[in-house]
Amino acid sequence: MNRFQKWLHEFLKENNLSNVQCGEKFGVNDSLIGHYLRGTRLPTYTTLQKIKNATGLNMNELFD
Repeated sequence: MNRFQKWLHEFLKENNLSNVQCGEKFGVNDSLIGHYLRGTRLPTYTTLQKIKNATGLNMNELFD
């Protein structure tokens, strides 16, 4: 499991969000959230910016 994948699993659990709700919060399609959770895709820089803006985290925190 990569760091982003682990962070996303924890984020969903801590915030009690579904993939759809998470996608809406981040401004991405919920199918992308599924790919990220399975580790079949990694987010692009643009998507990371959206996640950063939605969560208030910096880029380093997304991978720690």
